[in-house]
Amino acid sequence: MINSSFKVFGVPYMGNKAGIARDIFNFISSRHTTGILVEPFCGGFSVGSTFFRNGWQVIANDYNRYTYALLKKTIEDGLPDVVYDWVTRELFTDVKSNPDNYEEGIVTGK
Repeated sequence: MINSSFKVFGVPYMGNKAGIARDIFNFISSRHTTGILVEPFCGGFSVGSTFFRNGWQVIANDYNRYTYALLKKTIEDGLPDVVYDWVTRELFTDVKSNPDNYEEGIVTGK
C-alpha cells in the first residue's frame, strides 16, 4: 500500500488517471503484492509508473504513437535537467491538431 504523500508521475493527458493511480495501485496490490501490470492503453503512464516505481514489471502500449514515443524516450534517457524551449499555445495546438505537418522530432521530442 502507498499513502497519499506518494507522488504520482505521468504526462498530463486527456483522460489521465493520475488522480486515481494511487487508489488503483492500492486496490490491486492488496490482492497481489507484486507481478506484471499489462497496460494496453497507457496514455500518460500515471498508473504504469506508479506500479513500476513500486517494484512491479510493466508492459505498456498506447494507440497514440507520439505519446508512446515520448514515454519510451523518457524511460530510456531520463528527464532533461532543463527544458529550454518555450512552446507557445498556438504552436502546441497546431502540432497536436496536425502532427503529420511536423517532423517526428517536433511531435515526440526525439
